[in-house]
Amino acid sequence: MEPRQSSSTDMPPPVSANTCALGQHCGGVDLEENTSMPNPEADLCGWCRNVGFRHLYNAVEIDQSVKSIVIKHWDAVKSEADAFKEKGLYVCALRDPDYAYNDWRTEFIPDHGNFLCDNPVSEKGLLCRRCQAEVKRMLDEDKNSLPILRVSLEENRKVGFPCIMRDKHFGNDAKNMGWKRGFHELMGKLTPEEELEWFDKNKHVCLRADREYKLCDNCYERMHHDKARFDIFFDKDRYLRIFIGKFTS
Repeated sequence: MEPRQSSSTDMPPPVSANTCALGQHCGGVDLEENTSMPNPEADLCGWCRNVGFRHLYNAVEIDQSVKSIVIKHWDAVKSEADAFKEKGLYVCALRDPDYAYNDWRTEFIPDHGNFLCDNPVSEKGLLCRRCQAEVKRMLDEDKNSLPILRVSLEENRKVGFPCIMRDKHFGNDAKNMGWKRGFHELMGKLTPEEELEWFDKNKHVCLRADREYKLCDNCYERMHHDKARFDIFFDKDRYLRIFIGKFTS
């Protein structure tokens, strides 16, 4: 069954690449076939709607006449996300302006044609069903494709990863308790209530990290004041050191 269409708060359906507002700067058609001039009154095609803003601003660098088109699109993307947010909902991560310039957005260009994302999604940073299906299709065709997305999205579907302090793959066994104990000591003494609040995912204190096996920004700031001890467990990029076994007691 085809996923439901976008709600009334979404942007209108995109036009064909042959009539894209970017004209000859549109990346969705062969440039030799499209020699039309940019048209600020027209809409963007599906391909240009789906690319990251880095692609669009490359066109601006080539031709300043398309700047107003890109700004108009940015305003529409922002308005769409804000409209959902007011209702306590989220747009697909592909449409979320908070991720517009992430590296994975430059790499991932879904082949949706004239279809928009299947908004809303249940969590911030989550790809909609259509985009998840597109990621799966691309990886099925070439398992080595989307290398940036694969290290940027948990299970290829949600931006970021759990902070290593909340990562379910690291339990409370002897191998892990050494660095976890060190972490808590570096954070300072917390009451049971404070600790529950710190690691409650709904409180947004312990955040998501940008890569797997890393500390989030808040946990890093909390413990990094003692750099010498911090360096025992984590490297300069906040990754947990591989050979953590030798630091356990």
